[in-house]
Amino acid sequence: MNPTPPPLPVSVLDPISPAIERAREILFRPFDLMRWLAIGFSAWLASLGDATGGGGGWGGNRNNGPGGSPSFNELWNEGAKYVTDNLGWLLWVAPLVVGLGIILALAITFLSSRGRFMFLHNVATGRADVVAPWNDFGPHANSRFLFRVALGLASLMTLLPFAAAAGWATVSMMRQEMVAAVPMLTALAGFGVCLVLGLTFVVIEKFTADFVVPIMYLRTRSCRAAWGEFGSLLRAHPIPFLLYLVFYVALDFVVAIVILLCLVICCVACCVLTIPYLGTVLMLPFFVFLRSYSALYLAQFGPDYDIFRRA
Repeated sequence: MNPTPPPLPVSVLDPISPAIERAREILFRPFDLMRWLAIGFSAWLASLGDATGGGGGWGGNRNNGPGGSPSFNELWNEGAKYVTDNLGWLLWVAPLVVGLGIILALAITFLSSRGRFMFLHNVATGRADVVAPWNDFGPHANSRFLFRVALGLASLMTLLPFAAAAGWATVSMMRQEMVAAVPMLTALAGFGVCLVLGLTFVVIEKFTADFVVPIMYLRTRSCRAAWGEFGSLLRAHPIPFLLYLVFYVALDFVVAIVILLCLVICCVACCVLTIPYLGTVLMLPFFVFLRSYSALYLAQFGPDYDIFRRA
């Protein structure tokens, strides 16, 4: 399906009021604790895995007396000696830890991929379903999961050489305790490329979560097919989506300030927010608002992109 140009200019401000109203309607009209907890569970699954100094200078005193800070070379040598002395058990413990970390990361990615569709379904329909969207959107979530794994591997393979070069150049200068032109340029170039590439992958994941997932929800199980459609939409309207990214950063900042103020006023909430699931339940209005905002922004590009019409 070819993207339909929006009949009116796309605005980053117009979806705010409807998104606030959507959060009120879903969570407070009427207020139902069990309903709140069920929607909070899907929001918690969707948010799994997200995110929200040196000592002395190189030219300082290198002779550390009692109580002085050890130099980088001393720490390096101590670390190397520890690895050498414990190489026997590190050779099997390190791969085990790495393997468990990979399994945990894959499990979190799988669950959050399911949660994305569950939470979107609940926001779109106003219901508090858990089992039905878990089953109904299983193929969609599996495609989204495979896409995220492929994106993670691509980012790792792309970033790792530049990060390794920059890290090696930085460590070399720190070990020599001097700044050299070639290592410094290598470090700056490596970290600069990592920053640009990292932001690129972050934007891809952001667009996938906010816009590709709703397109999948509306008409396709394939993340690749949905990205093909969204790519056509993005090429036709690059400026609105760039403005969306800029405005969403500002929106996230405002939400963070509001949450911080609430924590300052109520210290008990600070403790609750650190508890998995309960923290998400407490902040559920913000999650519903943000999910509604991105969906309503996409809906400005035509009725074919309105998840609320399907509901």
